[in-house]
Amino acid sequence: MIEAIYREHFDDVAATARRSLAGADHESVVQQVFLKLLSNESARRSFQGGSLGAWLNRLTQNQALEYLRSQRHPTISDDALVALASLPEPTLHFEAVQWVNRFRATLPAGWEPIFELCFVRQLDQRSAARELGLARTTLAYRCLRIRWQLRAALLADEAKTP
Repeated sequence: MIEAIYREHFDDVAATARRSLAGADHESVVQQVFLKLLSNESARRSFQGGSLGAWLNRLTQNQALEYLRSQRHPTISDDALVALASLPEPTLHFEAVQWVNRFRATLPAGWEPIFELCFVRQLDQRSAARELGLARTTLAYRCLRIRWQLRAALLADEAKTP
């Protein structure tokens, strides 16, 4: 049974891993996914029906994120890794992380947690305000200002691109 799954879904699992990682790193993730299927009964039982391919893709994405977390640079947050995992090319990960870190450095003092919660983790404003201990209207205003600053930074970068 697992051999048939391996034969049928190997290429898709490898392609999913390749979206987040390059070279031997993506091969390690593919190996870890199928090793988990072989050796971990609870992993196999977590499939509750539906599309086996979609479930394997999610399993592969999660395994790639675990791998990235274990190898990550200390300035990259877990939430940034989650956001970056869906990018199509591994080289974009590094460039995107650099861009986000440069943008964070331009934020007014104390606004980085707002950026993290609202723009990276995509929390709704009520939840973010509660977590930060801010009035929702204060958070909404700061999000608007961050959005303007983010738009200006993106447009400035776009203008630099030939």
